[in-house]
Amino acid sequence: MRKERIVEILIYILMLLLVFSLPSMLKLILDTEVPLAVVKSTSMMPTLNVGDIVVIVGVKPSQLQVGDIIIYNKRLPLSPRSSIHEVEDIGYIIIHRIVKISRDPQTGGLLFRTKGDNNLSADPWYVPEEGIIGKVLTLSINGKRCIFKIPYIGYLSLYIHS
Repeated sequence: MRKERIVEILIYILMLLLVFSLPSMLKLILDTEVPLAVVKSTSMMPTLNVGDIVVIVGVKPSQLQVGDIIIYNKRLPLSPRSSIHEVEDIGYIIIHRIVKISRDPQTGGLLFRTKGDNNLSADPWYVPEEGIIGKVLTLSINGKRCIFKIPYIGYLSLYIHS
C-alpha cells in the first residue's frame, strides 16, 4: 500500500512539472516567445473568433507572404504618417493578415501592411520586421490550408484577465 502511494505522489509531481514546463517547451519547439495566443477581438472573424486559441510558430520575416496571418508586437507607429521608428506601446499584441509587403526606404528592412478579415480597410500603419512575433500555424488537409485553432477555450483566459 505504501509503495502505491509513493508512485501516486510521483505521478502527481511529474504531471505538475509537465504543466508548468509546457510554456517553456512550446517556446523552444515553436521558436517564438508567444507560442499560444488568445483571439481578443472580432477583427479576424469569421476566420478567427473571440476566445479561439491559436498556435504561433516563429518565422523569419523574409519567409512571410501576403495572405499569412501574423501576430505582431504591441509597438506601433504613432500615426500612419510618422516614422516607423516613432512608436508607442498600445499594450497588447495583434493578430491580422498580411495584405502588402514592402521595403522601408530608410533602412531597407521589410514592412508589413496588415488587415483584419472583418475590417473594412487595412490597418493605418506598417509593421516593421522586428515587430513580428510569429505566424499562426496552418495545416494542409486534403490540399487545403487550415488554421490550427482551439475554439472557445480562450474565454477562460479572457475572463481571468478582464
